[in-house]
Amino acid sequence: MINQIIHGDCFDVLKDIPDGSIDAVITDPPYGIGLAKWDSVVDIPLFTKEVKRVTNGFYAFFGQMPTMVNWINSANNEKLHYCEHISWVKRKEMPVCPRLKRKHESILIYSQDSTKRYFKQTGLYEDVKVPGLLFDVITIQAIQRTISELKTGREGRICQLTKAGQFGSANRKLGKEHRRIDGNDTNYTNVWSFLPPVFNDGRHQKQSYLHPTEKPLEIMKRLVEMLTPEGGTVLDPFCGSGTTALACKELGRNYICIEKELEYYQIACNRLDQPIEYFPDEPIEEIIDNSPLQLKLF
Repeated sequence: MINQIIHGDCFDVLKDIPDGSIDAVITDPPYGIGLAKWDSVVDIPLFTKEVKRVTNGFYAFFGQMPTMVNWINSANNEKLHYCEHISWVKRKEMPVCPRLKRKHESILIYSQDSTKRYFKQTGLYEDVKVPGLLFDVITIQAIQRTISELKTGREGRICQLTKAGQFGSANRKLGKEHRRIDGNDTNYTNVWSFLPPVFNDGRHQKQSYLHPTEKPLEIMKRLVEMLTPEGGTVLDPFCGSGTTALACKELGRNYICIEKELEYYQIACNRLDQPIEYFPDEPIEEIIDNSPLQLKLF
């Protein structure tokens, strides 16, 4: 089961996963708002209960209102510990809506208990800060100047820490440790800025996605690094075109990824160089090739 894309219903597969064997569940579940056949309503309470059983660490999921509140309520009912609400800013308007255009999506992170700590929560200064600067700064020269000024203000600064690892006040006398801040790294914020895949990897000319709600590989890699140790195991019960698995493969993590829809299972297998398993009730001629989907949904 480890390092496989599994074709099937996640509820059938989850029952075979041992208790506490997963370091993080990272997934983009169906929102249940009727985008397509695959966007069906999920038994959220049952799913969350299974997530709590199998994971020993973190649980992260993407969401949008109004259905996101159901996932939040279910996590709270299972007494999972709330960690973060991250706003993913896409920097591109999504399809025309009858109301306001959508430019962000939410990522909620929970853990088994309050003692869990992120494995990585800093990144290169440019990776964390530059995307945000692009909202207000429109020339390359201005971006370079702004980065230089910001980094100059940070270089060589001394950070006071208590023994518990928390930031200490200047007048705290007891148990102080000192650490010089690296000018090249900075803490992640809870606002992340990543372009959607269609605008980020050269496929934009065809406006194509491998899955209608495909997420950027870089955002999945950041989540995997944050929430799992090297060699850890990630579970994605709604893996779509396999981006979570690809992130794990590139970062040296194990994965268990489940996809119910045959066409996306096949696409995910192709991306991970995994042989496709055929089933008696699914004729071979139904398997599609790995051509990108000509869609504009996201």
